[in-house]
Amino acid sequence: MIPLAKRATPAAIAVLRQATAIWPKRMKASDGLLPSKAHVHQNVPPGLAPAKPTSTVLLIPVAKL
Repeated sequence: MIPLAKRATPAAIAVLRQATAIWPKRMKASDGLLPSKAHVHQNVPPGLAPAKPTSTVLLIPVAKL
């Protein structure tokens, strides 16, 4: 898994505070500075994704004689 930052940088926090000061009624629902572990797990970059099988094996049951 990709290592996650423990907390937001001071600059990012300052920008959000400035935005709130300018637009106090703005929607803050998408202010997430850090992704959740679930989001990172769901959106793994292609270079880090586990290899997917390239071939499929078809199992056909055989009747006993």
